[in-house]
Amino acid sequence: MSLLQDEALVDGPAAVVALSGDLDLATGPTAAAKMRAALVRRTDVVVDLRGLSFMDVAGLRVILDAAAHACRLGRRLMVIRGGVEVDMVFTLTGAGSTIDFVSPNCADGLQAIAQR
Repeated sequence: MSLLQDEALVDGPAAVVALSGDLDLATGPTAAAKMRAALVRRTDVVVDLRGLSFMDVAGLRVILDAAAHACRLGRRLMVIRGGVEVDMVFTLTGAGSTIDFVSPNCADGLQAIAQR
């Protein structure tokens, strides 16, 4: 079970943190640390969930906490939706309405940043 790929910095103010494997109670602290580190270095962070095979409510909490942390810093955390199983967690909890989802195409996602 792998959790994180290396963070890939993209030209401009944004960083992309690509998650893979499971995002749950066991792997959440590692994911949280990666997102917090990216938020310190970059104004905008895109969290890519497409590589996740599983996410539970503990993983959702990691995403929500990172979004709140970004807000406190005056920064933006955006999320590229994962597969149906991962996205279902946002739907069932209603938390999807509090997340800034962007296009699955990273270039489109970064363009969305520039347009805001």
